[in-house]
Amino acid sequence: MRRVHAICFPEERPEEDETDAAFWDRVTSFHDQDAVEWFLLFDETKSSDPPSSSPSLSPSSSSSSSSPPSPPPPSTPLLGFAAATPYADSVYGLHLAVVPQARRAGRGAWLMREVQRRAASAGVFAIQATVDVAGSARLVRYYERCGARVIATGAGSAGSAPASVVRIRREFDEAVAEAELRESRARARREEARATEATAGWRVASIAAGTLDVLSSDYCRARVYPKLAAAAAVLLAVYVARDRARRR
Repeated sequence: MRRVHAICFPEERPEEDETDAAFWDRVTSFHDQDAVEWFLLFDETKSSDPPSSSPSLSPSSSSSSSSPPSPPPPSTPLLGFAAATPYADSVYGLHLAVVPQARRAGRGAWLMREVQRRAASAGVFAIQATVDVAGSARLVRYYERCGARVIATGAGSAGSAPASVVRIRREFDEAVAEAELRESRARARREEARATEATAGWRVASIAAGTLDVLSSDYCRARVYPKLAAAAAVLLAVYVARDRARRR
């Protein structure tokens, strides 16, 4: 967990001798740790343990405090996490993060929708969070695509100092929470199947001159061969242009 947090938030520079207790104090932002719930996204496709009946890419949840998120088996990579705590009439999102190599596949939205569904099951139908102004434009656009809206700025906006954070909020009902979570889980299964197909598209064929990597699947014919053909066309055009230049 500490390693993944450091990867996702490299701008945070804790003390080298930071203890586990100090780490959990820091990442829960001094909220009541007993009230913070963590949602962890494990990649079970990379685990050497027997597969479970749950989705291969599956979030689990745990409360914090003296019982931080239970670690998965050592061979199961952690892809991302979210953390939330009750706040007024909503839940407050403390963290939402996915490791860089696992992004752009809907996993951040999936974690957020797991939080949203958990809130709805407790009778809470709103999520709030704050985003640092320094990187707010990109993040706000992301959260807006997920259905949130900016409701206020703070930490300085009322005085002479400029605002340092933007507050966002998303409201929903139980039906929306259920439907969006189903959509995210279905997308995760599609992405997993696509990744498996891509891997299966490679095979190794032994020939007299040695070993050759062969591209031999529908995936490769649809994705790889057109790129190779386009690259060959560019090289051919360059060769023809240079040949014409020499003849002049």
